[in-house]
Amino acid sequence: MKRILVILILISSCTETKNNNNESNNKSEIYLRIIDSLQTNALYESYNSKQIYKIDSLKNRALKLGDTSAYYQISGYYIFNINEPNELFYISYKMATKYHYSVAYFDLFYILYINKNKEKLDICTYNMAMFYLLLAYEKNCEQSKYFVEQIFGNNKIPHSETYKKKFCY
Repeated sequence: MKRILVILILISSCTETKNNNNESNNKSEIYLRIIDSLQTNALYESYNSKQIYKIDSLKNRALKLGDTSAYYQISGYYIFNINEPNELFYISYKMATKYHYSVAYFDLFYILYINKNKEKLDICTYNMAMFYLLLAYEKNCEQSKYFVEQIFGNNKIPHSETYKKKFCY
């Protein structure tokens, strides 16, 4: 709606000082641009509403039914398209604690540890991230194996409970 208002303001502020023939052509061109803009806007809003419906549907299937396929799609969407980890954290936490889904444990690690935009992690967040990583690893999540090897190297891999005991309460 804001776009339509801006377009209408731009049209009303345009003044032409050319002859009537050129003025008529310019108005036709402007009207065609308006129509094109409105059609494009309508398509964009239609696409967005379909996307929102699809996302909501996936969330509901994941959270209410434990649908791992729906969760996998929604987590991929959030990780690659939306830089809003708070909502994905909630969905991942529910999938991990309610359905014990290993990929959700890994996503919790990812949100806490990797997706911090070079912020230095405090010790509480670090311990929580390691707990979720090790839980994912213990549940044989393929994605977690690489990170466990990178973080712990040749050292003995601790049990997840080791980090759970270090949580800050």
